[in-house]
Amino acid sequence: GLCKLPYLALIFLLFLIPKDNFKTPFYYNIISFLIVAVLGILWAKFYATPNYMLSYRAKYFIEHNVSMSGQINYLAGHLPQAFVTFANAFDYMGIVLFGMFSFSFPPFVYESNLFTLLGLLFVGSVVFLYPNKNELSNKLRIGLLLVVLIVFFGTFTIQLLNWSSVGILYGVDIQSRYFIPLLGLLPLIFGFNKSVDDEEKVNKIIMLISIVLLSALVILTVCRWY
Repeated sequence: GLCKLPYLALIFLLFLIPKDNFKTPFYYNIISFLIVAVLGILWAKFYATPNYMLSYRAKYFIEHNVSMSGQINYLAGHLPQAFVTFANAFDYMGIVLFGMFSFSFPPFVYESNLFTLLGLLFVGSVVFLYPNKNELSNKLRIGLLLVVLIVFFGTFTIQLLNWSSVGILYGVDIQSRYFIPLLGLLPLIFGFNKSVDDEEKVNKIIMLISIVLLSALVILTVCRWY
């Protein structure tokens, strides 16, 4: 689906790498950016969008009055409401975060508050506790954060235009699985622990949490399905 399109923004990471780290001229990055942009547009126009109408989505769109052009026109005609909608997009971050540890789709969803807590502890330990051996500038961290926000709001926009009924600007279908790749950037943005001496201790903590997390997943799966 089109929700993959915002991940083209990861190409901006090329511009966050110092020029001195490249053996090739910097304009190669610009060429790469343009190639990715063109490929993304072609993929969306000639593959993703046409295939929408060949799947179950076509029936859903008709039944629920889903129209990308119609939604764009509605937003353009109701700018204050559109502004509030995008401002409220941050409310979905909690849903995304806690939904990382919910599995399957309704009515087969299985989840556990304990498992969610363990999952958050695991992510938090990797992001905040693991020692960062390389000094990252604030400029780089801000750039990475902007890329994450571009992907988040890009996904939100696509789901708003492509899955919500025309005129319905709430209850946007945002699922945590769309943002799993972004987890890899979080330690680079929020990892401020520079104490290399703590690495062995942190490794043991993360390993312990991982074992407990996987054990909880097995127990949760057995309790849900067996």
